[in-house]
Amino acid sequence: MRKNPIKRIEFCVLTMIAALLLCGGASGQSSVVDSSKGQSLRRVIRKNGWRVPGRDEFKTVLKSEVINFAGTEIVRKTLQATDKPLIDAEGYTIASDGQLVISQVLCEVQDVFSYELNGSVFAYETRLVLVSVDMHGNRERTGAMFNLWYYDDEGNGRFESRVGATELQKIPGWAKLKNNHPNKRN
Repeated sequence: MRKNPIKRIEFCVLTMIAALLLCGGASGQSSVVDSSKGQSLRRVIRKNGWRVPGRDEFKTVLKSEVINFAGTEIVRKTLQATDKPLIDAEGYTIASDGQLVISQVLCEVQDVFSYELNGSVFAYETRLVLVSVDMHGNRERTGAMFNLWYYDDEGNGRFESRVGATELQKIPGWAKLKNNHPNKRN
C-alpha cells in the first residue's frame, strides 16, 4: 500500500508550522506566523512550574562540560535515557481578536540538558521532534527538531518559565547570588 505523496507533503508542512508556533520561530525570537492568525508566544510562565519533558526519564549523565555564558562559567550536563518519551507539546498564540489559542502536537523527546551554577540547576533544555504514531505503535519523525527551555526563575526548584529558543537566554539572578537552593544536586 503506497502513501499518497501529496498528503505526506501537506502533513509535513503542517507539522513544520506547528514547530514554529511552539518555539517562536527558528531564531528563537517572537515571530508573527500569520497576522490573520495571531502572534506566537515565545515565553510562557506557569506559576506552579512546568513539568520538564524527559526530566524523569533522562537521568544518566552522559557528559558534563563547563561552558562560558556571558562571562560566567556554568556546567552543562548531557543527560541520557534508555527510551525517548512522547509528549503532547503545547503551543500558544494570541489571535488577532486577542484570544489565547492553545495547540498541541505530538513530540518525541530527543535530548535533555541541565544547566547548573554553583551546583544548582537553573535551566533545562529539551530537544523535541514532531512524530506520528501508527496503529502498531511505530513512530515516524514528521518534522524538524526544535528546543524548549525551562527556567527556575525564583530558585525554588520549580521551572516557571518555558521559552522557545535555540540557545541559553539567561542565568537567573538567584543562581548567581546563592549557593544553597532546593534544586541543588549533590
